[in-house]
Amino acid sequence: MMKRGIIILVLFAAMLGLLVWLQIYMSDTMNTMLYKTEMLEKALAEEDYELSLALCKELEAYWERQEAVLAMFIEHNEIEDIGKQLRYTLAHIEKGDLPVALIECKMLAHRIIMGLYLFNFDLQNII
Repeated sequence: MMKRGIIILVLFAAMLGLLVWLQIYMSDTMNTMLYKTEMLEKALAEEDYELSLALCKELEAYWERQEAVLAMFIEHNEIEDIGKQLRYTLAHIEKGDLPVALIECKMLAHRIIMGLYLFNFDLQNII
């Protein structure tokens, strides 16, 4: 009986630890994405094509790595929508349509902010 209780406590602690790690990981990922998106937004506003293209490709590479990890734990449309919005932004930059890319980038920032809100570290999210 005592062994079962210890096993249950260890499993509960491991699950709680995983949830806390995941919340911190998501928060860090979304904050980094938001920072990189703001840098991209500034480059687009200044109509710097080369910098915008480089920043967007860097952002896309970062998101692909993070999305793969997040998708293992969370199935949520917002994660997929961030990737789609990022691809739309990159497509407009590659076409040279920077004003439209700027609008797409602002929409990307909004999606990331929504992700921060949805995946906010809160005791209610754990319980």
